[in-house]
Amino acid sequence: MVEDEPHVFFVCATARASWEATRLLSVLQNVAYQQVSAADRVFAMCRAEERDTVGRIAALLWWLWHNRNDKV
Repeated sequence: MVEDEPHVFFVCATARASWEATRLLSVLQNVAYQQVSAADRVFAMCRAEERDTVGRIAALLWWLWHNRNDKV
């Protein structure tokens, strides 16, 4: 299993459960955000979503990154 950025932030079970728990799963599954790289995907979300949603996404991404680093 490759643990690249898309996997850590969008694909792994913990990430998916987190997107669902924060009620952001519909944003994650939006076809407009299915870019290849994680950075492109995040930037697309930031351009299109409302400010409060972008803030929640940023907090979630930070939480996922922080917890992944703690685990490693």
